[in-house]
Amino acid sequence: MADQCVFCMIAGGKIPSAKVYEDSQFFAFLDINPVNKGHTLLITKRHAATLFELNQQELQNMGILIQSIAKGVYRATKPEGIKIEQRNGRAAGQVVDHVHFHIVPRYNGDSEHKTTKYSSPQEAEQLARAIANNLH
Repeated sequence: MADQCVFCMIAGGKIPSAKVYEDSQFFAFLDINPVNKGHTLLITKRHAATLFELNQQELQNMGILIQSIAKGVYRATKPEGIKIEQRNGRAAGQVVDHVHFHIVPRYNGDSEHKTTKYSSPQEAEQLARAIANNLH
């Protein structure tokens, strides 16, 4: 299953992405269908379908990274708010069966039912670097 998982392929470099962060356990990248520009996904490199499959240490480390990445997104995009979301199972709206957190810049009056697009891969890469440079 992990060899067919789109997030495992992204973390493994088989599918290109605008990388925000990477270490031995985690990978963060810009969502290709963002609610707003800067919408970042944080995933585990180890395939785990839901939050319930993570061990305590992974969950603690992921929590620390969520805060760091949220700060980077906030500093790079200057939103009016940040939304952090995580879903487990189809009934909760999970689309990709790999544990992931959405870190989404939000603006008054925007809609989470509409996605935006980057004008080019270069724009996405530039924003990913700006977020990465503003972590912690």
